Amino acid sequence: MTLGQQIRIAQTTTEFDRLSTRIGDWFLPRLDDTAVAYHPYSTQLLTLKSLLTTSLKALRGEISRLTDTKDRGAVYEQCRLFERRLVWLERVSRFFGDKFDQREDPRYRMVLNAADAIAARSNHGLVSLGGFPACRRRSAHP
Repeated sequence: MTLGQQIRIAQTTTEFDRLSTRIGDWFLPRLDDTAVAYHPYSTQLLTLKSLLTTSLKALRGEISRLTDTKDRGAVYEQCRLFERRLVWLERVSRFFGDKFDQREDPRYRMVLNAADAIAARSNHGLVSLGGFPACRRRSAHP
């Protein structure tokens, strides 16, 4: 493996480590032992964390296999592909992170809590009535 290939793989690994650390740091205060029990969105946060960490682990395995590649073009192409995947994961984490972060902003907290309460009551009412009216099976006779 050439020095250029090693440097390219190191750049990709550095980007991976940066994103992995940023995602871990974002979840840390939201999913510590005391926060999980009391956080109203702990299920959603745990699901999002699972999605992101599983994706990062899969990418980490693929990046580590790059050292076996001898073809210079293949190394650069694979690094480019991995970095595109990292960008996608970063966009997903920021999209959902922004949604959760706005609930912690004092300017929006009360309005969003009220909207969540209304949505929860509305969904509960629909579930207790047998689902969404448009989705219920209609009889053949009016």
